Amino acid sequence: MKTSLPPPKGFESWLDYAIATMDVRSVWLESLFDESTDTPPSGDQIRAAAQAELDALRAIAKQSSSSAGQPKGATP
Repeated sequence: MKTSLPPPKGFESWLDYAIATMDVRSVWLESLFDESTDTPPSGDQIRAAAQAELDALRAIAKQSSSSAGQPKGATP
């Protein structure tokens, strides 16, 4: 079985790397023409939002894995 390719140095996972290096130009350009937005988000704000979503998914996964095997209704 092949082992997975480790993420680049300084990154916990490939998803962290993808967020840190993602191209946000298209999202930023789209926001320039969005009349409901007074100020377009910065690239850092876009990346922070993506990182927050990934962090939330990780928290859910961690909670789910820690409660696996627990009797229904039991608290870990």
